[in-house]
Amino acid sequence: LDKAHKEMLTEFRYFPAARVGSDLPLDLLKDLYKQTSTSKALIFPNSRGLAEVVAVKLRLIADRVGGHANYFSHHSSVNKEVREYVEHFAKTNQRQPFCIACTSTLELGIDIGSVDKVVQIDAAQSVAALIQRVGRSGRRDDAASQLLLYATNPWSLVQSLACWRLYQAGFVEPLRQARQPYDLLLHQALSTVKERGGLARAVLLRELQGNAAFAEIPSAAIEDILTELIQVNWLEVIGGELIIEVEGEFTVNSREFYSVFKSEPAFKVVHAGKTVGEIPYSPQVQDGENLFLAARTWKIQFVDLAAKRIEVVPAHDGKKPLFFGGGTVHPRIRQEMLHLLATDSPQPELDEASQEALRQLRREFAGFGLPAVPGPERPVVVKDNNLILYTFAGTRFNRSLAFLLRALDVEFLADEAESSFALALKPDLLPALFEQLRLFAEDVDFHLQTAVAETPALLEFAKWSAALPLRYQCKILKERYFDFEAARAFLRETVVFFARADLTP
Repeated sequence: LDKAHKEMLTEFRYFPAARVGSDLPLDLLKDLYKQTSTSKALIFPNSRGLAEVVAVKLRLIADRVGGHANYFSHHSSVNKEVREYVEHFAKTNQRQPFCIACTSTLELGIDIGSVDKVVQIDAAQSVAALIQRVGRSGRRDDAASQLLLYATNPWSLVQSLACWRLYQAGFVEPLRQARQPYDLLLHQALSTVKERGGLARAVLLRELQGNAAFAEIPSAAIEDILTELIQVNWLEVIGGELIIEVEGEFTVNSREFYSVFKSEPAFKVVHAGKTVGEIPYSPQVQDGENLFLAARTWKIQFVDLAAKRIEVVPAHDGKKPLFFGGGTVHPRIRQEMLHLLATDSPQPELDEASQEALRQLRREFAGFGLPAVPGPERPVVVKDNNLILYTFAGTRFNRSLAFLLRALDVEFLADEAESSFALALKPDLLPALFEQLRLFAEDVDFHLQTAVAETPALLEFAKWSAALPLRYQCKILKERYFDFEAARAFLRETVVFFARADLTP
């Protein structure tokens, strides 16, 4: 990751959407067209679906005003040949302006040459992603990087600003590595047995112990996993050797076995015999629906579930297309957001609309008397007999708090963008709830095992976890998905500042 600072021209622009998750405002799209129509630009809208929306809408505007036609989308659902054409055009084109609406597929590793401008629509999920995206512009020696950040709601604006400030301060999220990758060990065990055609359990145990990737996994855990593989008929013992069992044969002979990461079910989208790209399947995919793909709007004619194939034709009926598109926000970003709201420091990169949106959000939090340096204090808005708790914590913490609330059968409404929890609770009952949650967090394994048994989809992110003993599935969840240590600390140390909704300025 290149942390080197160079001259950067940065501007924030604010165009409020009707509501979070609604269509991008037309005024934003018009402004985006003006800002990029004569440039070589990359536009990052945070999801494949929005990348398609942006590419299609900008091309429509260009058609109406006689602009250029070089508008493309680039993401993992677009067919490889189409992506390679876009990459080649961007790299070899010397004079023509172009716009590529893209996802993280163009953050790293693909040489498309230098671009004039990078646009981020709503907040990036991490400082690292923002740095990688910004690094695509201003690569010529005499050129500054140009970064344009749009926001469609106040919280996205504050998160974008927090990421930008942290980038200026030199902060980048540290890489997270699994200390105890039980799922990868299971995969390695099966791979080794398949490769050797069988080997003694003691030999396999010794090889797994000697693998540096599994240095922090105790021998007893390895033994537990091998025993589980035998019990579920993925391995069997014959003549003193472990070999692949019947159930295991199906797994290890599958093409999916050779990849460590789980791929979502994808359906090919085909027009007139030519593959346009792929989309993740969902029950929404039905005949007659429209979808965005490869910067065009298509109408679904036929869905072949068996062949995982969707036949489409160009759509002209104006029907709203299906939308296919998260990430994990580091706690340092949320702390910086709290700092920005607790202070009145000027932010010269913001346009007037952005300045006003920030002033309004600051006024809403001014009544809490929050310290300028973030500590254990957190604001709670009181309205009638309801509370809104703002945790200003990372995504993994918020998942943990949500899990504990569900375990206690407490009704709540979580908003990850605002890092908030709405609770039907009187203010004087909040300390008792915190104590109950803290006690539940001390015995979280029991509740996790119950949740995993009832909802296996919790572990969709860990491909080989389903064959692990239940307690090791829970360990993976605690290490990679939740942060119960942070939850326990929060519930033990947090000081809440109450303010009534009608008293906030």
